[in-house]
Amino acid sequence: MDPQPYLPPAGLHDIPVDQLDLRPDSEIDHDILHPKPVTDEKNIWFFWHTGYKHMHPYTKRNVRGWHRRFSRQGWTVRVLDRQPDSPLNVSQYLDVTDPALFPTAFTDNTLCGSYALQHTSDLVRFPLLLKYGGVYSDVGMIQIGDLDRL
Repeated sequence: MDPQPYLPPAGLHDIPVDQLDLRPDSEIDHDILHPKPVTDEKNIWFFWHTGYKHMHPYTKRNVRGWHRRFSRQGWTVRVLDRQPDSPLNVSQYLDVTDPALFPTAFTDNTLCGSYALQHTSDLVRFPLLLKYGGVYSDVGMIQIGDLDRL
C-alpha cells in the first residue's frame, strides 16, 4: 500500500522524521505534565480547566501533536489548569489576585454560565502572552505551518 495515498497540496511537504518527537504517548504526556521552567518566548500555551490528565482523548492527541511537531525546534507545550495544588495551575504563572489582570469572578472562581470555562481560558490568554510570549491555542486546533517562520 502506498504510504502517501494522495499528493500533498502545492507548497506543503512532509516534515522530516528527525524534526519530530516520535516517542510513545506516555513519554510525551510526561513532558507535557512536567514542562521545563519558562526561559524564553518559545511557549505554546493551552488551558484545560481540570488539567491535561482529564482532557478528552482527541484533544490530548492534538496537544501531543503540537509537542511532537515543535518540541525539537525548542518550543515547550504548557497546558495550564485551575486545579488546586496543581503545578500547572494558572496561579503558578500569573498573579490571579491582581485586579489589573483578572476580574473578581476569576479570582473567586465564580464565573458562571454556559461558557464559563471558555471565558476562563480567554481571561488567561492575554496576561500569559504579555508576560511570557509565545503562542496560545485552543486544545482542538491543529497547527499546520511553522511557528518559527510566523
